[in-house]
Amino acid sequence: MSKEYWAEYYQSNKETCLSRAKQWYADNKDRKKLYDKLRREQKREELSAFEKERAKLPHRRAAHNEESRRRKMVVKQASPSWLSEFDLFHIQEIYHLAQLRTKALGVAFHVDHILPLRGKLVCGLHVPSNLQLLPAKDNISKGNRVNFQLSKAKYG
Repeated sequence: MSKEYWAEYYQSNKETCLSRAKQWYADNKDRKKLYDKLRREQKREELSAFEKERAKLPHRRAAHNEESRRRKMVVKQASPSWLSEFDLFHIQEIYHLAQLRTKALGVAFHVDHILPLRGKLVCGLHVPSNLQLLPAKDNISKGNRVNFQLSKAKYG
């Protein structure tokens, strides 16, 4: 059957098709996750090239610029006025160390705020004692939450 036929069929039976797809996904979650994982591994370069090209689109670039601007404002607002020259130098060194570790180990490192700057329950400051180096994978999975296990280990 042709592509046109299925497009017409979908339009005339949209609700049925969506409910079948939803049911199939509910019955095959593990199978779908495995398929997606294998597909990402097989097409890693192709997907990476697609994302790079997508990032160059004007609306994506504008969104990225806006998010960068907002992030800088949040960091500026979270930086207390009482920070000394040494504290500012310390912060720069932490970011520099993240770059060095990334280059040396081949694993991306991020500078993480232990207490997030925009947390739901608590907001931290942009000070050296609130910064830590984490592998990017761990930092992204942590998200905008306080990792109490790390906090307890560091602060007792």
